[in-house]
Amino acid sequence: MIVLRYAKVFLVLTLGLFFTQFAWAQVRVYIDPAEKQLCYSESTTLAVKIEGLVQNAPLRGYQVHLDFDSTYLEVSGVEAFQEGGFLSAVGPTQWFIIEENGGYTATCSILDYTPGAHGAGTLFKVTLKAKDQSTGPDGTDVLLSDVILRQPLNQAISYEPPGSCNIVIEPPHIYTGLKVFLQGPYVTGGSMTHVLSDDGYLPLTSPYDANLTLTAFPDVSPRYIVDWIYVQLRATSTGPFEQPQSCFLLDDGTVVDVNGNPKLAFFLTGGMQYYVVVQHRNHLEIMSAQPVAFSTDPQTATVGDLTLLNSVYGGNVRGVYAVEPTVLALCSGDADQDGIVGPVDARIYWRLEAGMLHGYYVADFNLDGNVQPNDRNFYWRTASGKISQVP
Repeated sequence: MIVLRYAKVFLVLTLGLFFTQFAWAQVRVYIDPAEKQLCYSESTTLAVKIEGLVQNAPLRGYQVHLDFDSTYLEVSGVEAFQEGGFLSAVGPTQWFIIEENGGYTATCSILDYTPGAHGAGTLFKVTLKAKDQSTGPDGTDVLLSDVILRQPLNQAISYEPPGSCNIVIEPPHIYTGLKVFLQGPYVTGGSMTHVLSDDGYLPLTSPYDANLTLTAFPDVSPRYIVDWIYVQLRATSTGPFEQPQSCFLLDDGTVVDVNGNPKLAFFLTGGMQYYVVVQHRNHLEIMSAQPVAFSTDPQTATVGDLTLLNSVYGGNVRGVYAVEPTVLALCSGDADQDGIVGPVDARIYWRLEAGMLHGYYVADFNLDGNVQPNDRNFYWRTASGKISQVP
């Protein structure tokens, strides 16, 4: 009986230690939020938090080292740190920050006798400012290390590996407006038909980016969406294409982003002027004849009007279509997007889809949702032989 009693006591103690250690193992120190996007010179406040503290293993004090890459981020010294309320809600605390080892160490403890703090809360906050240096898409990490957690009687509290925060720093935005017409849906008087959106044929997924799928189309009233369109930039007339963006073309020629904004936002990666390249899935690609001026303020951004004579690279004839004597449009009929309105577009692409109705088709050159003889006989034939002048 005595042996059994001791066995029970030993079992209880063992289980108690097991569950206590298990509870401690669930303690987590982390940064909230875990991800953040900033523009140049923009600031953000991160909270270093703790969770998982149980009542039989409360917290009396901590030490946490915070580190970041000074190439991308900076703080205004120790005053950028602010004590959280997790420990101070229990009793008076001693709190201080030390700059050391390329980072900052935060230390805090409850001064008086205390049962400690349990549950979850904020240990401290820090405000970081982005430098004028892009991180690229992978970002830069704010890291926690050398974490020490102590109970009221100075026992150590174990914890999971501390969390981090990934910060992506992007250049500031610059803006421009854009106006273009398509030959296929053009209607005399400066407008275009919008059958594809009216009749529900327009897809929510961009034909230029399979990873871009919207949940709904933007409200562009009183205008109408004609089709998706693709916009890219070039720093020089023959330079690499930059910052591709799927957009919508409205019936009056206005190009808007996927949220319906008429001022398109791009990143400032160089100067304030860029050649603008416009692509449509079955029309010839065009580029502005001259660099378009951008603005850092969307309210003051001007509109690059590529419907005007002499506004398109390569002149007013070879790579564009004059839908009216003084109005230029992208040439219809380039179904295979090779930069030429040629026999292949009619003999292969149009022939394969001829007779298709009520849908979204590459050989639907007038964008009415149907592939009919008039797509070949009028739209393809009138533009046959045209060649994109985009170098």
